[in-house]
Amino acid sequence: MAGRRSVWSNPEVIAAATDFVVSSDEVWRLQRGKDAECLHFQAMANHGHYGGGGGTRQGTYVLTADGTFLASTNSLDAGSVLKVMQEGLAAWAKTNVESRKLPADWHLPRRRWETSYPDGGLVLRSFNADLGPDADRKRLNRDHAWFKAEEARGWLGADPKAGDEHTVSEVIVERLARFHLVDNVRGQTLPFAPADVSDSRITTTVTKRDGDEVSFDIHGTTKGETDGTWTLGKNDWTPTAKYPRGVTTEIAGRGRFHLASGRFEALEFVAFGERTGRTNLNGRPEADVGPARIGWVFELAPERPAERVAPAFVDIYDADWIVDPRQ
Repeated sequence: MAGRRSVWSNPEVIAAATDFVVSSDEVWRLQRGKDAECLHFQAMANHGHYGGGGGTRQGTYVLTADGTFLASTNSLDAGSVLKVMQEGLAAWAKTNVESRKLPADWHLPRRRWETSYPDGGLVLRSFNADLGPDADRKRLNRDHAWFKAEEARGWLGADPKAGDEHTVSEVIVERLARFHLVDNVRGQTLPFAPADVSDSRITTTVTKRDGDEVSFDIHGTTKGETDGTWTLGKNDWTPTAKYPRGVTTEIAGRGRFHLASGRFEALEFVAFGERTGRTNLNGRPEADVGPARIGWVFELAPERPAERVAPAFVDIYDADWIVDPRQ
């Protein structure tokens, strides 16, 4: 999000991008995966600004289709990125025609995390930021929350009528509290384990029913808190030290659901609360462990390719309908 705000909104960068096939992807899988797509990226990125060492390969890269590295940087400065784009375009002009094509034996991976996208279900996009007079207004982050159709139905009762109050299903509340109401404002963070979630309850109240169309209000609270003990096993997120942390929120919103189609016509809610602690990934210094204010906005994700990016913690969603592409 910081890059979108400071780099890709710049008019000169936007104009320069017309000379490129522009693509974006979540780097976590690309820099660690072992399928052909990930290895193709890693071989190219090893020539870039971070070299072939471990750690992140985050950044902006200019390359040919066959994986020839041309230029790169990891910068939130529009001028620096523009310079790299210009350098990359100049280098591309010197390449041969064959390097501009995919290798003859190239094929896309059989599956990606996005392959499990819940068509017909519920996909929310979220934006979160620090709140308060001293908050850094330039820092915010985004994510997606996925629910298959059967799970999404847990927002309402079986036959909702005006005035009905319904306790939202545990799978929805827990998924939000564990994986989405987390402090990733300044970068990636750690999820909560099931045992870390307590005093969390979301309810919906039907305000109107007109045939198959049901309008409802949303209210609730969530709490995730841990002393830093890691209980989620060995995975990509396993930290090397304890990071005590917590997030508490109050939730308010509204939605509209069509019973016959099983689709949400609208769903939006905000979560305001308090954060404490830090992790090895979210970039908070020791002086910024809180308690401090934090907030989220959740809304229906538009049905377009850019909104099919998988949730950050999709690999530990504990959902049997999500197929791990690494297996």
